[in-house]
Order: sequence, then C-alpha cells, then structure tokens
Amino acid sequence: MTISHKNILIACIFLAVSCLVPDARAATPEVMVYDSAPPVASRLSPASSNIFVLPGASQTFTVRGTDVNGDLRGVEWYVNGTQQVSRLTLSGGEANDVWSYTFPEAGTYTVEARVFDSLGAYSSPSAQWSVTIQPRSRGMYVDRVNQILSNPDLTVALLEYAKRNAITYLVLYVGGYPLGASMDAFVQLAKSTCGVKEIGFIGGRTADFDAFQSYNSSYVGKADVFNLEYEFWNHTPRDFDQFKTLLQHMRIASAPSSAKVETYIGWPTDAEIVELAGLVDRLLLHCYVRTPSNAYNYAKSRLYALSGGPLNLTIWPIFSAESSSYYADQPFMGDWLVSHSFNEAEAIFMDAYNDDTDARKCEGGVSGFQYYSYDYIRKIIKDKRGVSLSIATDRSCALSTASRY
Repeated sequence: MTISHKNILIACIFLAVSCLVPDARAATPEVMVYDSAPPVASRLSPASSNIFVLPGASQTFTVRGTDVNGDLRGVEWYVNGTQQVSRLTLSGGEANDVWSYTFPEAGTYTVEARVFDSLGAYSSPSAQWSVTIQPRSRGMYVDRVNQILSNPDLTVALLEYAKRNAITYLVLYVGGYPLGASMDAFVQLAKSTCGVKEIGFIGGRTADFDAFQSYNSSYVGKADVFNLEYEFWNHTPRDFDQFKTLLQHMRIASAPSSAKVETYIGWPTDAEIVELAGLVDRLLLHCYVRTPSNAYNYAKSRLYALSGGPLNLTIWPIFSAESSSYYADQPFMGDWLVSHSFNEAEAIFMDAYNDDTDARKCEGGVSGFQYYSYDYIRKIIKDKRGVSLSIATDRSCALSTASRY
C-alpha cells in the first residue's frame, strides 16, 4: 500500500470515528422551562355579576379564558359549588365558552366558570355570577272601566285577555264608575278564577283615595293598590310639594286595608326621585319608546337615581302600546308589539339590565312590567287576528294560558 493510500485510509477512519462522538454542546440535556402562571377567567356575558332571571328560564353564560402560555384546555361550570359539566372547549391563548342552565325555582344561585390549561392549572379566582331567580309580575292599565264593567261581554273579554297573557295586576281608571257591589263582584271574579293577584284603583285627589278606602272597608273584593297619577313634572311651576302631599295622604288612607301606595313617574329630578322613593311601595317608571331595545337606556338615569333608595321599593317599567294606527301623534311600542310578544319585550329589557356594570346600577332588580293600556293592546291584537276578543259566553275564565304573549 502506498503512502498516499494509507493517508486516505487514515483520514476515512478519523472521519468515521468523529461522527460517532457527540458534540459537546449536545451532551448537555435540554431543560424545558414552563411559565407557571395559571389561566385567567373573565365574565363576558352577562357582564354584570348580579343578574335576575325568571323561574324555569334558561340563562346563557359566556366566559373568556386567557393564558400567557397559550395552552388553554377547557372550562368547568358549577352551580352553588356543584360541578355541572367539564368541557375541553378552549385552546390557544384566548377563547370563549358558552353554557346555559335552567333554574328550576326561586332563590339565589352562584354560577362559577373555572378555566384550566393543559398542565392542569386553574384560574383563581373563577368567573362568578350571583343569580336571583324571582317570579315576574305583569300589570296592565284598564281604561273605559265604566263601559267595560257595565257590559258582561266586555268584562269577560278583559278577564280572558288577562288570563291568556299572564297579567297578574289590573290597575283601573275608576273615575265615574260607582264603587259598590258590581266592582266587588268583578274584583272577586278576577282574583278567584282568572289569575289576577292585584287590583289597583287610580286617583288624583285626596277625595279619591278616601273613597277607595271607604269601598275597601265595605267589601270583600278590595283594591290592593292605590295608584296616584299626578304629573307634577309637567306643571308650571313644578308642583312637587302637592305631589308629596297626595302620597302622604294615600299612605294614611290605605293603612286600614294595608293597600300598597303606587305612583308613576316621567321626568322628576334626581333629588325628587330619591325623596319620593321613600313615600311609595311601588314605582312605575315610564319607558315610552318604540322598541324595547332602547328602553333600558331610556330609563337607566332614573334607575341610577333610585339605587340609594329603600331596599323594599319595587320598580316596574311601563311600556306603552300606543301605535301609528292608534294614537298616531305619539306612537310608542304598539307597532313593535304587533309582531312581538310581551315576553320578548321584557327579556330584551332584562338582558340590558343584566349587562349593565355601572356602579350606580339599581341592584334591586325589576320584578314586574306594566303596560299601557288595555284599550290600545286590545285593538292591536284584534286587528292582527281579525277576530274580537269578546268570544266567551260564560264568566269562568277557564281558558288555556297558552299565548304568544
């Protein structure tokens, strides 16, 4: 073998051996370092931590998970500390999960969403909601009382409508109608067979409320509510002192029969709202808008003013069914209600309420809605269905409660 051949052979052997020896840098094992920061859970919807829902209603919750490591994995949902479901629905550094739950009965519930990552780290704190489940009342103004209660067919039609549409409160413009045996019979019938829980009488003078109490002291079918209509904010000059005097007299007049004191307000000042809140049991807040999507924004400044009011104060928004076909000078929600329901209107308002996170928010909830008025609503429904509501020949109110309303 020549020298050159030997050199080539040696070089090949050296190269082969060098390939078998690992690089010194590779001899040190690589250490993977993970950030130990857990994921974060945030309420997305409803935005507010305190919400109100109807018994038996399904409420949807949305949580947002974020993770600096980008390894989101899933969410566990809890109601009152009991796990309802664990879902592997999240990934990456930011993702949302949507979950719905039906609350079977009245009470207060805590809903939690705990986000976790692929290493098993959990968000702390969890996203939480306090959910108050409360029944919701529905009231309706009834005008033309003298005409309706003087006609058995019209009386039955009114009570049918109340039963079909889950109206639990009828507040009556009783001016001109004798408060006596026929009113007593109507009130007892409405409460005993038609699902009505409260009857209110509307007045505007001290003499009216004295007459209401005189009636209550004489008959079984009592008025449960004394309602004041006195638009002092439209007076020049504003007549708030007279308004307060009337409310104070109502409290005295209603006391023997334990009737509630109620009024409605348009646009008092914030200071006036705070003062009158201490004089009533229930406040009806007019939300005269064309669609319910605008109603909460329309009302919330007055609701904010009430946030420091008495804890036992009940607040109901009023929706008006005045439409372009009926009372066209001031069309409000009547046109919308032709193709939508009371339930929809109320749900839209409550969704906006539940999403309000302003610190001034009135946290007492909204336990009912009031509608103005039977005369306008009746015409809208009659026109849509093409039939009169006065269809019953008896007064039993033994009707199905199923209704699109």
